[in-house]
Amino acid sequence: MIPLNLVDELVAFLTEGFKNYQLPTNKKTVKPPQIVGGFLPPKNSPASVEPDFPYIIVRLMKGEDELQVSNKGGQSQAYIRFIFGTYSEDHQGWRELANIMEHTRQLLLKNRTIGRKFCLKEKIKWDIPEDQPYPEWVGTMETIWLIAQPQEEVLHFGEVFID
Repeated sequence: MIPLNLVDELVAFLTEGFKNYQLPTNKKTVKPPQIVGGFLPPKNSPASVEPDFPYIIVRLMKGEDELQVSNKGGQSQAYIRFIFGTYSEDHQGWRELANIMEHTRQLLLKNRTIGRKFCLKEKIKWDIPEDQPYPEWVGTMETIWLIAQPQEEVLHFGEVFID
C-alpha cells in the first residue's frame, strides 16, 4: 500500500507542476502532458479519447527492505521509473522530450520530500535512447525513494493468543 501511495503522490505532484505546460499532441492540438500511475489507459477505454501524447507515466518498478541490525535502523525504498512521451513531426522533437524531463528533474530536486513522507534518495538517472519511434519521442528517468518501514512485532514463546 505504501509504494502505491508514493505513486499517487507523485502523479498529483507532477499534475500540479505541469498544469500550465503546453505541448503538441498526436491529434494536432496542444495540452499539458497526461500524468498517470502505472500504464496509459487501454486504447478502447473511455479515457483513451484523450490523445496519448504528451505523457508522463509514474511506474513502480521494485522495492528493497534493509532490516534493522542491532541499534542501526533499517530502511525501505521504492524504485520509481518515469516514462516520458512527446509527439513532434519536426525532427527537433527530442528537444520537447528533453524539456519535460528537465522540468520533472527540477521539480523533484526542488521538492525532495513528496507528500510529507516520501524522500528522494541518492541520485536521479535519466536516459533518452538513440533509437526513437519518430514522430514519437520517448525517454525514462529512474529514482529511488525512502518509504516507511513497519516496526517489528515480537511474539514471545509461551504466550497464548485466543481469538
